[in-house]
Formats: sequence, structure tokens, C-alpha cells
Amino acid sequence: MSHISTLSITLIAATLLALVTPATSAQAVSATDFDPGMIISDSLFYDSDAMTASQVQTFLNGKVRTCHPEKDPNPEDITCLKDFRQRTTAKSRDAYCNGYAVKTQTAAQIIDGVARSCGISQKVLLVTLQKEQGLVTHDWPSSYRFDKAMGYGCPDTAPCDTQYRGFFNQVYMAARQFKRYQALPQNYGYRAGRTNVIKYHPHNTSCGTASVYIENQATAALYIYTPYVPNSSALAAGFGTGNSCSSYGNRNFFLYYSTWFGSTRGIEVYPRLQAAYDERGGAATLGVPEAKTVWLDAHGGGWYQRMSKGTLFMTRSGIVTFRHHPYAVTKAYEAAGGPAGPWGWPITDAFTHAGTTMVEFQHLRVAQIDGKAVPGHPYSDVSDNPASRDYTEHADAIFWMARTGIAEGWQSRYGPQFRPTASITRDAMAAFLYRHAEATHAPGDEPSFVDVTPDSSEFYEEIEWLASTGVASGWAGDDGSEYRPLARTTRDAMAAFLFRLEAPQDYEAPAASPFVDVDPSSPFYREITWLAESGISTGWQTSEGVEFRPFAPISRDAMAAFLQRLDALD
Repeated sequence: MSHISTLSITLIAATLLALVTPATSAQAVSATDFDPGMIISDSLFYDSDAMTASQVQTFLNGKVRTCHPEKDPNPEDITCLKDFRQRTTAKSRDAYCNGYAVKTQTAAQIIDGVARSCGISQKVLLVTLQKEQGLVTHDWPSSYRFDKAMGYGCPDTAPCDTQYRGFFNQVYMAARQFKRYQALPQNYGYRAGRTNVIKYHPHNTSCGTASVYIENQATAALYIYTPYVPNSSALAAGFGTGNSCSSYGNRNFFLYYSTWFGSTRGIEVYPRLQAAYDERGGAATLGVPEAKTVWLDAHGGGWYQRMSKGTLFMTRSGIVTFRHHPYAVTKAYEAAGGPAGPWGWPITDAFTHAGTTMVEFQHLRVAQIDGKAVPGHPYSDVSDNPASRDYTEHADAIFWMARTGIAEGWQSRYGPQFRPTASITRDAMAAFLYRHAEATHAPGDEPSFVDVTPDSSEFYEEIEWLASTGVASGWAGDDGSEYRPLARTTRDAMAAFLFRLEAPQDYEAPAASPFVDVDPSSPFYREITWLAESGISTGWQTSEGVEFRPFAPISRDAMAAFLQRLDALD
């Protein structure tokens, strides 16, 4: 919707310019501060608690001290906005406004009542009344100005639609239209979050267009309502007249709002976040603040502030991240409760891991796959970020296990779990080795071990393969050979498994042991020394020397590291 009155206010004679232009404070605001991509923040535009009816009345009284009907040839037709009263008409509640009852009200009461019904700032309605018809500061306005007070239904290319005449009707319908723009952004040509091509002038086709990245919905609404952007000449003129390609509606909205009510950005960046905001590109990259900063003491505490392009987070420990919206991970995070929820604070920006876009939170890794958020990818309890609760030094090896299909894990509420610190059982070891070798095996009719049968073990095929290759021989029991599938795998047994699977047959163990706790008489000395010489195991450095700790159980994360090194050796 566009409005001829928007142009005429600043294009008519200098006497009218003097009438509608603030005389004392305009110098404090410069039109060169006008940002075509963010004319006003959403937080200010949709703040229906910005003023009370009494405050609106006081504001109007201050703009026109004395009304001068004698200036008009028909003084009976003159009423200043501060003195205006009208009987409203009934408006039904709908998806955009809460409706309106029939009552006799002052202009201030109508402005406040409509603002609250439709969720639009009283300040926005006052500024629109001024930019469209100069009603706020006019000291001898005729009924003609009230009939098209907001310029609603008054296109640049045709007369005003008479069905929308009248002050209350104009204010209500314009406010409702602003809310309609917000509710149905896809129905209109100018949209937030993308670059829009906007004309400089409604009629002069030679003036060309500007490419404007609209930051937020309120700015998109102003362009839909008045679809022109001021050129450099219009901005250089302040409240004055530019050149033949100048238009003024959105420039004047910015100037009136700024002069009367302060910054159109409304909310400032929280001082503690300012340095991080600037380092990340400020408004050009993150957008402008749309809400006040929130402090939460959950998960160690931190701050966050919503910007027009996303949300800036800072933990108490100083980790700064930015979550763009409306991406799937961001939506899922908000649905999970944000930093107060079980995911905790974000501790990384989005990054790519193994070709997948990931975000790390304190308690969870989340991937964005095919436009959907996948919590716990590839494992919900494994992280390579030291700031994560689930950090493990062997995360890369565990992720490799997931990519290669060697490890599957357990399903949980927040995705698969690897359980890195759990000891690896002998049946799981068989499964890991079987998958690593990309083996296939058809077991014989008789089980190799009395304690491993097709009915008793989910890894029967894998364990039978170990037996068939000679990698596992088990223990002799009273009833036959035992594999002991649920027993924990010790580090010396792990060495034996890997040696039998991959070591060269002619390997000769060194005379001197690389480990102070493994001597040449140890049962698996040859196997353990091969692990050390091949770089698969490095052991632990102690004051006595390097230890292998042969009888300690193997954890699942350490086994992942051993297998990854074995794979690299191959």
C-alpha cells in the first residue's frame, strides 16, 4: 500500500514544511543515520505498552499549545488533534486485532485503544499520523486531514477509498494492516531476511531502484505500507526537499520517531556483550538488538540477547556463540528450553564435521541433516570440545568408529550413546574387530564355545569368526572351551587380539621391554611390544617409567583409539 500524502507533506510549499517540522530538536537527529535495512526495531514497533492514553494526551498537548481555527476560511471545520473527539464504530475480533467497542473517545484514547487492540506501539501510530497528514503538530487541521489521517487506502495512483474515511477508521485499519503484514509476511513483496528491490520514487521510472537487505519485520511493514526508499538527496536534506527522485515517507518516519522518542533501534547491546558483538561484525552480521539481555544461572550461568538475525550467547566462563535463526537446530534448541533446558549453553558456533553441520552445546551435540535437527549426532555423550560435559580426548576416534560403522551404540532420549568410559566386554570386542575387518562368516553347526550359542549371544557370528581365525581361543572349562562374552577385556588380552589379527608372522620382540610393568616373561610380551613399536599403544608416563598396565580393563573410548591407530597402520 502506498500513499500520495507521504510525498505531499514534504514536497509542498516551505510554509507547510515549517509547520510539520520540529523546530528545536531536529538538529539532534541526522537523516544520514537512516538505515534502510532497519528503520525501526520490532521490539519498539510492536510494543503496545509504549505509552498510556494519558501520556499520549500530554504528548499531543505539548505539540500544539494553542489551536488556531482562525487560520482557515472555514474555522468551524478546524479541530486540533489534542482536542479531537469521536464516536468509534464496532470492530469484530479477528486474527490481527482484538476488536473495538462503540464509545466516544478522544484522539489520545483512540490511539491508545487501537494500539492495545492490534499490538502496535502508540508511538508508531503518532509518528504515522504525522508523516501522513502532519496531524500531531498541525494547529489548524481540517476534517479532510482526519478523513485520511493514516493514509490508509490512499494509493499514489488513485483517490482514497471512501470506505476507510474517518479518524478512528483510519487508525484502526492501518494498525490492523501492520499486524497483517507481520502475520502473513509471505503474502507481500517486501520481506525481512532477504535482499529486496525497492523504488526511489513512485512515479519517476528513471530514478531506478535500491537493493535493500531488510533486517526485520517492522521495517518490512513500513516498506509494504510506503514502498519507497529515500535516496541520498532526500537524506542530505534532513526534513527538507531533495531532488526529483526523492521520496520521504520512510525517511520522515525515522526522523520523527528519532526526534520525539529517541533511537529507533530501541534496545542497546548489553555492555558485557558489546566487544563480542563488534568482533563478529556488529549489526551487519548479527543484526540489531530486538530484546533486552537475559541472565540465567542454569548450567553455570550466562547471558543471551536476541538480535534481528539470531541470538548472541555468552557463558559465565566467557564462551561466546551466535545462533542464527530460523535454522532447524535453533528452533529445536528453543523448543528444548534454550540455555535453561537440558542441552545447556551453546559452546560452539555451527561448524562442519565429516561433511555434516554441527552445533555443540554443553550437554549435547546436534546436527542439521536434511533440514532437520538431529540431537546426539553421532553420539550424545561424546564431544571433542573441552568445554563440554562429555569431552573425551578420544572423541575423534569415536566419531571415526561411527562413520565407519564399527560402533553403533545405544539409543537414548537424546540420540545414540557410545558410553566411552564403560569397559568393553569380550563380545563387544568381537563385534568391533569383525566390523573393522569387514568380515563375513557363516558359523558351523556346532558352537566353538560352550557359553556362546545363537540363542545366548547377539554377537554369536562375530565370536565364531574370531574362533575360526584363531584370534580367540578361550579358556578350557569342565564342559568345554569358554569365551566368557560378558567379561571385561583387559589390556593384555586386547594386545593379543590385535596382534593375532594384524601383526606380521615374523615379528620378533625386543630384548628390552618398552614398559616398566611388562617384562619378557609376561604371557603377552610379544604382543604388547608389537603394539608399542607400531604406535598403537603409548602407555602412561610415570615417575618409574612408561607403564602399559596389562591387567587393567579397556574402556570403550580407548578401544576406539586403538582401532583407529590400527586402521592407520594398515
